[in-house]
Amino acid sequence: MCHTDLHAGQFCWQAGRLRALLDFGDAAIGPPAWDVASVAYFHGWNVAELVAGAASESCDQNAALFGLLLAFHRAGRAAEQGRPQRLAEAAAFARGCLNRLG
Repeated sequence: MCHTDLHAGQFCWQAGRLRALLDFGDAAIGPPAWDVASVAYFHGWNVAELVAGAASESCDQNAALFGLLLAFHRAGRAAEQGRPQRLAEAAAFARGCLNRLG
């Protein structure tokens, strides 16, 4: 099961510890690499590597490939909503994914 939308607003912290994940409305059955890519998109690859390691998952080429899909999705939404800054963020993330793929 994947959450698929792990931005900062989905985490509930208390006393410095993660207490809950919120909003499973977009949850789906899928590969863990999707959630690793989602964490990377919203929080950076360094955080994604920590989260993946804590979940005994890897932050590998699969995560970067799913990251490309996520970047295209976010770019499409940004274009539809007329949000050029978010479009630029999606493009930058896509470039980072390509760099990780070598």
